[in-house]
Amino acid sequence: MSKVRKKTFKRDVHLHIDKAYIFIENNLPRNYVELVIEKLPPNRKTILSQNIRNVKNRYTKYPLNRLYILEALVEVAKDFKKSTTKIEKLISN
Repeated sequence: MSKVRKKTFKRDVHLHIDKAYIFIENNLPRNYVELVIEKLPPNRKTILSQNIRNVKNRYTKYPLNRLYILEALVEVAKDFKKSTTKIEKLISN
């Protein structure tokens, strides 16, 4: 008699990327392209603004550049969120 394997439920490996896109959608400023280019590593400064917009809108097929751009997008969104919360605190006091 053969052993019956139990069904295992796999976790979504890319859940952190989905969370990053949700964070970006909620906190990214309108003029984000130049700020993202500044945040990119020195060896990735040649990435075009079109590629940055494609990554933000999930229209890209290049996974390596996508991760660098996504990281820079999250950093810009995080900086923008921090500055807006600081302004809100200054106004409320």
